[in-house]
Amino acid sequence: MKGDTAIIIVNYKGWRDTIECLESVFKMKDANFNIFVVDNSPFEDVSVEKIIEWAKGNLEIKKTNFPRLIFPLIKKPIDFSFYSESDFYKSSYFKKLNIIKSNENKGFAAANNIVLRKILGGDIDISFIWLLNNDTIVEKESLFKLVESVFEEKLPAIRGCLIRNTYPSFDIQSVGLKYKPVNASSINITSEDYIIQGNSIDYVMGASFFVNKDFLKTAGIIPEEYFLYYEELSWIKKVTEGISLKTTLESIIYHKGGASTKSGLRPSLVSDFYAIRNKLVFTKNYYPQFYLRVRFRILLIVFKRVLKGDFKRALLIFKILIDHKKSII
Repeated sequence: MKGDTAIIIVNYKGWRDTIECLESVFKMKDANFNIFVVDNSPFEDVSVEKIIEWAKGNLEIKKTNFPRLIFPLIKKPIDFSFYSESDFYKSSYFKKLNIIKSNENKGFAAANNIVLRKILGGDIDISFIWLLNNDTIVEKESLFKLVESVFEEKLPAIRGCLIRNTYPSFDIQSVGLKYKPVNASSINITSEDYIIQGNSIDYVMGASFFVNKDFLKTAGIIPEEYFLYYEELSWIKKVTEGISLKTTLESIIYHKGGASTKSGLRPSLVSDFYAIRNKLVFTKNYYPQFYLRVRFRILLIVFKRVLKGDFKRALLIFKILIDHKKSII
């Protein structure tokens, strides 16, 4: 049916967030969708088992900061399928909920690409794709408003949501971002007035990344060299002209933030590594004229962390600078 959406949710050791997200997704109104949960957790992790138990009705959410969007719980059992990654590639029939266990954790992009390859191959007949973080809660009209905003779009299209923080503030987390290639930094826009007044954005927060099939057919799969961070921005750069990029303010989601990387208020070493490394990778790929400048700014970060006594992180960043220099010589 025209207007169907594939919702792709990547789980990494976060089954509690994932099932809370799914409860809100299944309550969305006036929207046709199929959900694909891709589990990137280690094989010894219990996430897949927990999500399956939830779908069967053997595991329930008892407490939430979003009772309006979570309760009453949806009727169980849910009609679902479970696949290994290899079996998923062989399949051609999919249910409302599809749970896929990846062969290995190759990063956020690679997990999404498991499903995107099937869409590009014509095995999943949809019109739109919504990459949605597992640590989000969606309003009941979120998807309908996204589809409505691009339904008659003639160009490859990307839509962001109005993303709010979670309990207790619920203030605006992001409506989009501006990218400054000269120093490989982003400015997060946290005022809806910015969009209302007609200002443009360069990309949208990856917690909610909605595209039409024309975008997917033009851009292809998400670049996998980044593993974490910069994938969405690099994906957008693959479409060199004729792109419709906007934020749909009527589509509202709530983003816990940092749950998938366990970063909290301070970035984990893993998130720190990829955030710094990928500044260099992305700049070298798309803005080589600023590469040396970006390297110098990262070197300043090393010195600042040494001065703060944060030697472990300083050494990590310095190794990134050395390794990336070797990789391009």
